[in-house]
Amino acid sequence: MGRKGALAEISKGMGKLSPEERKRIGMLLNDAKQRIEAALDAKNGSSMPTPCAPASMPSGWISPCPRPPQPRPPAPITRIQRELEDLFISLGFAVLDGPEVETE
Repeated sequence: MGRKGALAEISKGMGKLSPEERKRIGMLLNDAKQRIEAALDAKNGSSMPTPCAPASMPSGWISPCPRPPQPRPPAPITRIQRELEDLFISLGFAVLDGPEVETE
């Protein structure tokens, strides 16, 4: 059903056909698309709204559910920096934030 599907390949070659053949093949192609979409709708049950396919979307449209972002572990350098800060804090030092370069 996509841009690289078999039905799309057939529709690309319709420009080479005569007007009578184009009309006949076009009707068959549209009928096939409608039947396939109806079968997919029946199989997937897309007539019922879901969080991924809200009621405002036209039937037959497919909206993939985005997965929520997973928390990533800190980068190795960040992890080491935090471990060193914890070490120095346990020894009585204070960690201060400020500019990395001091100007005159």
